[in-house]
Amino acid sequence: MPQSPLASNIQKAFLGTAAFNVTPQREWVLTLREMSSLLKILTTLKNDFMFEVLVDITAVHYPERDTPFEMVYLLLSLQHNRRIRVVLHTDGTLKLASARQVFSAAYWYEREVYDMFGVRFTNHDTAARILTEQGFEGHPLLKSFTTYGETELFFNEATGQVEHRPAKLPQKNRLYELENPWYMPHYKEAE
Repeated sequence: MPQSPLASNIQKAFLGTAAFNVTPQREWVLTLREMSSLLKILTTLKNDFMFEVLVDITAVHYPERDTPFEMVYLLLSLQHNRRIRVVLHTDGTLKLASARQVFSAAYWYEREVYDMFGVRFTNHDTAARILTEQGFEGHPLLKSFTTYGETELFFNEATGQVEHRPAKLPQKNRLYELENPWYMPHYKEAE
């Protein structure tokens, strides 16, 4: 399948700094080789290739890798009716450059990434939580995060405040039979 002129131009523009691929589903993916080139590449995509909308910033956690975080920037070009995914691998210990100077929408997305994954950004004045409460410990979308907590929140009507209390789990962890998921020895049919 021949490449579009836009895809060829993007591939030429970032030769050496990023790898451009088209997936079997025809998604465009630009994988950065160095963290330092992030802002330059985002600026070039916005100004020269008309990817003027930042749709989302998210991360994926792969704890078994040397660089366990895959930062994903989703951009949209209204003029070309195309999306491109910009991917950057990082270990999570270094702060990433904030994309806020290129896309103002990055402010909220970066706060979400910090809250859910713990990835920090430079030139970002607010590293406060946005999806969890301020006293929350940990980052819920890390693979190492427990699936159930030891405390839960509840509203105490007597004091009019939200308080923490030990979690009361209504059921124990379930053991699933992987060979036959429909077989449940503890369940008996009504006769």
